[in-house]
Amino acid sequence: MIRSFAACLTSAFAFLAIGTGCAFPGNRATRDQEASNATALRQRLEAFAADSMLGRSAMNEGRDRAAGFLAREAALAGLTPAGDSGGWFQTLHLFARRLSPESRILVGDSVLIPVRDFKVFPVGRGQPRPIAGAYTVYGGIVGDSSTQIGAQDAAGRVVVLGVPPDMTAQQVYRNVSYSSDSRFGKAIAVVIASLDFLEPAQRAITTSVGQVNPASQPATAVPSSILVTRKSASLMLGTEIGAATVGMLGKTLGGVLVVNERDNPTRNVVGVLRGSDARLSSTYVALGAHSDHLGLSVTPPPTAASAHRDSIYNGADDDGSGSVALIEVAHIVASGRRPARSILFVWHTAEEDGLLGSKWFVEHPSVPLDSILAQLNLDMVGRGSAADVKGGGPRFLQVLGSTKRSPELWSTISQVNAQTGLRFDIDTIDANGVYCRSDHWNYARFGIPIAFLTTGTHADYHALTDEAQKIDYDKLAAVTRLTVDIVEALANRHDRLPLIGPAPDPRTFCRG
Repeated sequence: MIRSFAACLTSAFAFLAIGTGCAFPGNRATRDQEASNATALRQRLEAFAADSMLGRSAMNEGRDRAAGFLAREAALAGLTPAGDSGGWFQTLHLFARRLSPESRILVGDSVLIPVRDFKVFPVGRGQPRPIAGAYTVYGGIVGDSSTQIGAQDAAGRVVVLGVPPDMTAQQVYRNVSYSSDSRFGKAIAVVIASLDFLEPAQRAITTSVGQVNPASQPATAVPSSILVTRKSASLMLGTEIGAATVGMLGKTLGGVLVVNERDNPTRNVVGVLRGSDARLSSTYVALGAHSDHLGLSVTPPPTAASAHRDSIYNGADDDGSGSVALIEVAHIVASGRRPARSILFVWHTAEEDGLLGSKWFVEHPSVPLDSILAQLNLDMVGRGSAADVKGGGPRFLQVLGSTKRSPELWSTISQVNAQTGLRFDIDTIDANGVYCRSDHWNYARFGIPIAFLTTGTHADYHALTDEAQKIDYDKLAAVTRLTVDIVEALANRHDRLPLIGPAPDPRTFCRG
């Protein structure tokens, strides 16, 4: 049950209901009215996930239409722009890098070809370093620096890394950009034996997207990140990779890697709702969702007999649902009594390309990172029925990662859920490795407490059939309302969330 206002006054006195989970009575009627307004969420999502948005890919003009839509809605909600130069947008440069079909890796008489045997990821800009004549060396386990060779042993060689037995495919896929840090900066390339984890459709994509700062990073040769099959890695080392010892030299490679490159500027949308307390308004509760999706299908559209006849990935749930939920949160909180702390709203771009928009934001923040109390990420929050996910239903919700940095974050969420009339059935078990697959991870790797709210994946995940008519708008409204309650509870705390353990290394490997 929600505490009465009288009880809140008795326990903490008016505004000092901070940290008690009490809601301001001035917000309650408006909040119930607006957060239950599933019609408003439907109208926004039908526009945001429309065919005219071209699948909101960070690599096509749909990115600009989506960003413009969100900026207009944020302004209508009463937010203040907090992007570059005081505007709504924070621009980052994505370089689409397509591996030329003639690229090959030679190991003795064996020829490794793209898609079947290897996949190249971009690191920085420019052409890959020449692999012809380079020795391979077994460098240890990806993500575990304690097992790896040093920079001197990696220089001028192709470093082959194994994969830890507890890694999931998505964890390896999402963390590939961290494999070529300063330890391997002088290597020819870094090879990870994880291509077997990728589905055929992922392996077939020969265009990769990399994030760079064009003003500070010249287009020079860089070490490539290459995913290979376990068979190919063993071929390179001259022995089964599971039997290789760290520092062991393998075969000499031949062949050539050629990459064609194109610049695609894209934008985060950033806004702030200023807090009411002069002392605390310079600190923030951050809210995030990703604005992008997969764009246009590269395969022919389904036949006319199909229920779905176009080739546009509309991404209604992924993550149109989270994007419009944040807009509704902004409207609700701005229309009532302002919380003590400020609320930071970031609609991240290029999540589907490797969490690149959120990576750019935390590395180029528009507010100091240490001023962020916590970050809540909403990604796919409009479904979760029994037909969608095992154990699903009208009140099914997953909240992941909320105990990792500050268990009190989870305590706050649990308390808020219990005090509202919503009473979600919250699942905190990450059974499918989804924790590492959304934008909260970039905040978590800098030590910011996070909570990832999702209603789970379903049969329409990353499919052409993820459309607005399949969203449960009553449930989306309920998730929005719960988010408002959590945000207000956090933003009205008089103290920071207590943290456990030392601050992580931002280059750390996500293990879920």
